[in-house]
Amino acid sequence: MGDSMMNLREACLWFYLHETKINGTYTGGELLSVIRTYGSLQELKERRSRNLLEDMSDNESRRLSMILYEKLRHVSDDVLSKYEKAIEYLLQKETNVIHFSHDDYPPRLRSVEKPPLVIFHKGKLRKFDQGQYVAVVGTRRGSHRAHQFARELAKELAGRGYVIVSGLARGIDTEAHCGALDVHGKTVAVLPSPVDIIYPVENQELSIDISASGALISEISSFAYSKLHLAKYVFVNRNRLTSALSDAVVIVESGKDGGSMHQFIFAKQQGRKVFVPQPPDPQRSAYTGYEILMKGGAVQLHSAQDIIDFLERKDNEERAQRTGLDRYVR
Repeated sequence: MGDSMMNLREACLWFYLHETKINGTYTGGELLSVIRTYGSLQELKERRSRNLLEDMSDNESRRLSMILYEKLRHVSDDVLSKYEKAIEYLLQKETNVIHFSHDDYPPRLRSVEKPPLVIFHKGKLRKFDQGQYVAVVGTRRGSHRAHQFARELAKELAGRGYVIVSGLARGIDTEAHCGALDVHGKTVAVLPSPVDIIYPVENQELSIDISASGALISEISSFAYSKLHLAKYVFVNRNRLTSALSDAVVIVESGKDGGSMHQFIFAKQQGRKVFVPQPPDPQRSAYTGYEILMKGGAVQLHSAQDIIDFLERKDNEERAQRTGLDRYVR
């Protein structure tokens, strides 16, 4: 079997697991351990079950390898053929299927609990391990001031070379994407819908502009979409990816509950710094949201320079760590 056919078969196996789901919890680290041991899902599928217990030293990785093996070992060529046709169909629609062990899979997403086994991608930006990313998000019903702030903030950050991440939702998300595009910067939209079925529909043209220089990504395929009907958990799951992709998160405006609060929880769990500007009107519900976020550990944001200073410090610290490690290895 040629390399291209083997790569396609591997993508089909990942796609199959993604669509049929893996029961229980697992981490990106455990998945990486399984792939490092076997090299590919195809190799795992062809392994004999009695050898699996001997292959893995870590109990959790051994457990996961057994779960994957049981799901894969009976997958027929007919089933894989269906997934091959699905991939070909998506490629015709300029949608890339990027699986967990692919070189183009965003490295930061591997740190998410139960990371997507496949992401669906459309756009010019393919390498997600270069540069620094800032999520700019907030309520769909933000104030006029919040909309202006989000756009100007994204414009300034994108103009300095940072990639703006948001969710293509109405309101603040839309303004963040537009701000980046205003200065011909890059922006990534993490969707609660497939990348070829844009939600909300009024952002269809905006999605085209985003993909021309940046990217649209989703963990939802168009084949599963009809079953989901944009249930609440789809938006919540989207939020965990938005913060995971980013080096820092800005919540421009938020009520006391809703998607922005979920975003905050995920960002804190993932170790991301969260910035929040202070709303001018203490009577608005957004002020209550601001107080909750600040009490929860968010940092007050005065200007884009606060984020730039933080990201520069972060970059310097990471470089110093890499330099120290290189010296140690040598």
